[in-house]
Amino acid sequence: MKRSTKIILAILIATALFLFIQNRQKGVSDWYVTSEGILKYPEDRGSVDFTRALLEDNDTYTIDKIVYDSRGKQIYALLYMPKGKENIPCVIDLPAAAAAKESYSAIAKGMASHGYAYLVIDQRGVGETGGVAPPIAQDYNDFMAGKEPFLHLMVYDALKAFDVLKEINGVDRKNIVMAGESMGGRAAIIAGSMDSRIKAVIGYSTAGYEAKLGHGATFISSFNPNTYVQNISPRKFIMFHSKDDSVVPYNDAMLTFDIAKEPKKFVDLPETCDHGYCLSNMDMFFNELKELTD
Repeated sequence: MKRSTKIILAILIATALFLFIQNRQKGVSDWYVTSEGILKYPEDRGSVDFTRALLEDNDTYTIDKIVYDSRGKQIYALLYMPKGKENIPCVIDLPAAAAAKESYSAIAKGMASHGYAYLVIDQRGVGETGGVAPPIAQDYNDFMAGKEPFLHLMVYDALKAFDVLKEINGVDRKNIVMAGESMGGRAAIIAGSMDSRIKAVIGYSTAGYEAKLGHGATFISSFNPNTYVQNISPRKFIMFHSKDDSVVPYNDAMLTFDIAKEPKKFVDLPETCDHGYCLSNMDMFFNELKELTD
């Protein structure tokens, strides 16, 4: 390709991106991406529409099915609430890719036994929430056409989960932590950076990635946790990661942690842990969570 042709192509791409951003910023939507590749959603997201149905009531906790509306999509969640407490600190948990909310029952029961409310969702494309996660190329095409990409909607779903908890009696609205595992950890970091009312953020077996340049860089940046993690400060950010993680490289996690600002903490998981929540070492997790919510 001739140099002049490359220049013209670059100008056309830059112009299209500029017009796209301008369109978002003219109030067409409460969603837009800046020229630096930063996704924007407001802290005031309006009222939240949800239903709550009791599934289980035992001596120590209750389990409710929560169904809430998020951008016209019904998001399904389970809420575990310990009994005999008021002003209960709560953890929102965003599961790993393809992981259903029911698979977190052991973690949920541990949360309840330690005195935490716990809300875990079926993310888009998973479980009762359903739908199909599109290929990244389609998400990019939607983005360039001015439509909200699937990856952005997952972040909004996390923010609306926070809005739901603010309406639940017994939950300490000033003591809600956003957490996520693997792919869910990426959405947790991004959502947690956007709403200053979220008390702290936990990333478990997750990381961002090095910045990409060239065609599509703005779109890629918009769902890269490394674009956002420094904005969690002055709230606390904690990462849990194993050096033997076979899915998300340890060095990637360290890069994300290095970008984050204080207060922050990196917890090395034992060699016996690989990827995802390490049930044999959950005492370590609860010790850190207690420091966040005290």
